[in-house]
Amino acid sequence: MSDDVDDLDGEALEIATRYLLDRWTLKQLADSYHRSPATLHRRLAKWLDDRRFELADTRAAQTHPRVVDIDEHLSDALSDRSDIWRAHVAVIEGAGEAYSEEYLGPDDGVDAQRAFEAHDRLHQALGQAASSYFASRLRRGMTIGVSSGRGVGFLIMGLADLAQERPSLLRGYRSIQIESLCGGARVGAWALPTVRALDADENVFQLSSILGVPRSGVTYMRGWISGEQRHDVGYSDSPDLDMALVGLEVLNTRHQFFLHHDQNVQLGAIAPYIETLKELQADEPALLDSVAGIAHHFFPTGGREYPGSLLRAVEGINKEVLVVPPERIRTADEVIMVAGGAQKLNALVDLLDGRCPSAPVNLENLTLVTDAWTAEQMLGRLG
Repeated sequence: MSDDVDDLDGEALEIATRYLLDRWTLKQLADSYHRSPATLHRRLAKWLDDRRFELADTRAAQTHPRVVDIDEHLSDALSDRSDIWRAHVAVIEGAGEAYSEEYLGPDDGVDAQRAFEAHDRLHQALGQAASSYFASRLRRGMTIGVSSGRGVGFLIMGLADLAQERPSLLRGYRSIQIESLCGGARVGAWALPTVRALDADENVFQLSSILGVPRSGVTYMRGWISGEQRHDVGYSDSPDLDMALVGLEVLNTRHQFFLHHDQNVQLGAIAPYIETLKELQADEPALLDSVAGIAHHFFPTGGREYPGSLLRAVEGINKEVLVVPPERIRTADEVIMVAGGAQKLNALVDLLDGRCPSAPVNLENLTLVTDAWTAEQMLGRLG
């Protein structure tokens, strides 16, 4: 018994930190330390009565990830080592937990929750960096396609901040045409509450409001599953895209298709395909980064051999989700992609290395907005 107590005493600070600061339950502690909840409760009470230590939560004072610079050297190196047109690499401080694989842990785990929030805040910072670049690329009369997701949503939120700081910077663009590249349910961030949804139609609405584009210059997808009623969008008569704003989706863990409770996901035509992917990834963790997507066009990554059931699931999803034709994105003059962090890394390497031939993007027209950690990791792995 004394050995048990001594072992527990040796972990007193860690246990108290997890209980008092990380908000672990006694049951979670019991599962981790192989003691009963009652034993742990007694030990915690005694340690605190004995003033064994003082705990101070300093994390509230920590700054959120923020852009401190644009690394021109890394930007040039990344575009030189791959076939992409440009890279825009932001040096971001305070995003360390977005570079771990803790996001793969149980959803209710403390470490996973921190990683979810860190990934959101990383994309928030990337959106700020991307908004300045996007503003520098605007010109009158453009046709811009807009996707769903955090990277694009936070880019547009960053643009709203720019419009407040420098109103004249974003005036005079009423002649721009803006369209949704994909349908989508009400997409949110992983963990952060957002002031609005991040689906493509909402992103289009917000961008058109910032730029002063009239309703006649805006095209919405209105829906997201092929069986839904929607207006017919005739892309054959539309001008080619001058620019597309996209993120890089990885179809695992926190993707909206795995989490969303909209009946079209849970009960609709794509539900069996999503269930197939869930089962395959649960049985074989190596498949967690096997499916990526751009504007809800999904594709296998890496040129590897995959189970036939996985390939059929990807094909099935692509047949059901409302999207613009993939060639519409491939032929855009410039595609700005906002993506970074550990969850995107493997798919980004495969994409930039040319191992995703069915991706709806032409690398020669791609500008990647990412962070320095992700850029350095990619440079170490690109062929």
